[in-house]
Amino acid sequence: QLVGSLSPDVTGAADVPVYDGRTIPAMLIGPFGVIVLREAPPAHLTRVSGSSWELRTPAGWAPIESPVERAARDADRVRQWLSHDDRDFLVKTYAAVIATSERSLTRSAACTILTIEQVPAFIASLPAQRSLTAWRREGILDQVREAVSRS
Repeated sequence: QLVGSLSPDVTGAADVPVYDGRTIPAMLIGPFGVIVLREAPPAHLTRVSGSSWELRTPAGWAPIESPVERAARDADRVRQWLSHDDRDFLVKTYAAVIATSERSLTRSAACTILTIEQVPAFIASLPAQRSLTAWRREGILDQVREAVSRS
């Protein structure tokens, strides 16, 4: 859904396995660095009790991780993975949860909440990472491509 609205200098990747074997559902790579995207679970299948999230299953309510905390943790994992090759720079990583307008989520200092329509404006608002040259960005894209092709 995002592909047509993205700038030509932004590349998307889905289901990217990182060093610990877990998969990042979606990433956007561009002059700003990397955005890790995660979708909020459907409102009709989840509930929040205090700070705990629960998912409705056939067996009842089961605890799940907050999507905001999960996205922030994913962004940290991506940052570590991309700096693992002893690069001489760090890639700026951002975390975002895509939520529908009927879902009310609270952003954190490490993760923003967006609707799908807000993603292009969010990308446009991010400053370019000066240390992330076109050559370095291509190296990151190669690392992502290699990880996806191995899976």
